[in-house]
Amino acid sequence: MSSADQIQSEGVSSIYQRAFQKENLHDSHQEFDECNNKISQLIAKSWLPNDPEAARIKAVLLEGNSLEIKTLLKKYNIPVLDSYEYVIDGNGFYDNVDEANGIISIHYPPRPMEVADVQLTKWVNNNDSNTVESTTPYIVMLCVCC
Repeated sequence: MSSADQIQSEGVSSIYQRAFQKENLHDSHQEFDECNNKISQLIAKSWLPNDPEAARIKAVLLEGNSLEIKTLLKKYNIPVLDSYEYVIDGNGFYDNVDEANGIISIHYPPRPMEVADVQLTKWVNNNDSNTVESTTPYIVMLCVCC
C-alpha cells in the first residue's frame, strides 16, 4: 500500500500515533492531543511580530534543516522520532508521514491575516491540557505527530 493510500484509509493522525507508539513516546490519545497543541502553538508563536524568539522559530522552520527542526521541537518539549527526517511543507494543507522513507512533513502555512496578535498570544500561552484546539478560527490545528 502506498503512503497516499495508507493516509486515505487510516488518516494522518492514526499513522503518527502508531509510529510514536512503536517508539513508546505516547501512551494515550490525550498526550497525542497535547503534542499537536504544542506544535500548533509553536507555529502560532512564529507568526508573532517583534518577538526575537518567534523570529528564531520561524527561521528554523523555514530553513528546513531536519536536525535543527528536531532540536527546536525538543526544546519545546515536543517528542520527535529520531529515526525520521523532519521537513517543513509550506505549500500543502496537511501534515504527512511517509513511513516507508522515514519522513515526517509538518505543514507550515502563512499567517492568516484575520488573526490578531492578541489572539495568537492567547493561544501560544494556553497551558490548559483540556483544550484540544484554539478557539480562534484560522489558527492551524495540526494532525501531526508526537
